[in-house]
Amino acid sequence: MKSAFLPVRYTVLLLDAQDRLVTGLSSLHDLAKTQRVARSALRLEGRASFADIYDFVRDESVAMLKGKQSLIRVSLDDEDGDDD
Repeated sequence: MKSAFLPVRYTVLLLDAQDRLVTGLSSLHDLAKTQRVARSALRLEGRASFADIYDFVRDESVAMLKGKQSLIRVSLDDEDGDDD
């Protein structure tokens, strides 16, 4: 039987200015759309300064993720203007 659910592709960690975890989310979208989702989350979560995007790996902890190099770091300073 085929699954009706799309696979999670990316994990997004929202971090404060001291690189401490504020919150996180997962994304089903491609990397470009995930970057836009991360910028939107940064606008909504006032304590967060950056969003680090990682490939999703099931059962991987935040500590394990933060020990890796993220695919990309997103901030509101590098907005591309296409979000709205």
